Amino acid sequence: MYKFDKAIKRILFAAVVLVCGAYIFLYFAVPKILCSGMMVKKYENLISNKLGFPVIIKDFKFRTRPNLSFGLKVGEIASENGEVHIRNIKYYTKILSVKPQKFAANKIYIDLNNAKKFFPEKTEKKSDFNINSIDFTLINIK
Repeated sequence: MYKFDKAIKRILFAAVVLVCGAYIFLYFAVPKILCSGMMVKKYENLISNKLGFPVIIKDFKFRTRPNLSFGLKVGEIASENGEVHIRNIKYYTKILSVKPQKFAANKIYIDLNNAKKFFPEKTEKKSDFNINSIDFTLINIK
């Protein structure tokens, strides 16, 4: 019986150490990794590839809260050509989720003439319906 109790205590101790280690990693290490210069360059490249022009990210801050929700603050996202300019972005999530609880930006500027290229052009669909083919004498409205 004594060996069984000792084994349970070791398993519980190992579980507590594992959970505390994961919490400390999420709380301290993940924000440092995500805010590193290398990662910010990756974010810039990802956004630049999606938009088709170079983008610069300034003052990027990622923070984990004690309840394991996340907060992101970005001072500025701007393109070199001036097509996109977004200031003071704030993004906060719910507990253990990436779904937004709050999303805010103080200034958003997008050059619509250049932004039109991101949206597909509408094409007119040909229809079999023709107003000239309707016989209005057959319509009886009372």
